Amino acid sequence: MKHKNTITLRCNAAPAPETLHTPATALFVVPAAVSAVCGSSIRGTVRGGGHSGEPWFMTEALAQFAALHTRWLCGFSCHAFLLSVRRMPHIRLSAADLPAGATAPVHALLTSRTGSDSRHAFEYTVQMQLGARTVQGILLTGTLPYDGRFSADRLQKRYRELFAWLTRH
Repeated sequence: MKHKNTITLRCNAAPAPETLHTPATALFVVPAAVSAVCGSSIRGTVRGGGHSGEPWFMTEALAQFAALHTRWLCGFSCHAFLLSVRRMPHIRLSAADLPAGATAPVHALLTSRTGSDSRHAFEYTVQMQLGARTVQGILLTGTLPYDGRFSADRLQKRYRELFAWLTRH
């Protein structure tokens, strides 16, 4: 089922940035916009609707923001992924927590970085504001060089276009 409030991307093709918001593409991306990014943090919003009432939605949204920041820090030169969830409260969201069309502020603050060469780990304190409630956790993202599994030609272009689209305002 496709949801009109979900930003999506095809796994095997990088659509033009202006088409990233359409439900005609396949995989889902949770961020709705990036409002600020610097060496230590990223801020933005997620939009309700579609999967926002699912129990995994909050962790997925926060992880996508942290990984997007990691990619940006690395100049989109390597693959970034969620390495572990260090702490995340178990909160069951309902559609009322983030209704369709509503947005929720998200912030990911880089708290530490370890590693050498192209293999690094980045620890983030992440938070999402849901009405009067602030949900906070700690996530660890990792990086690996692009290779046969993670194609630089495809992924580097896709994430650069996604970042450009999310920061367009």
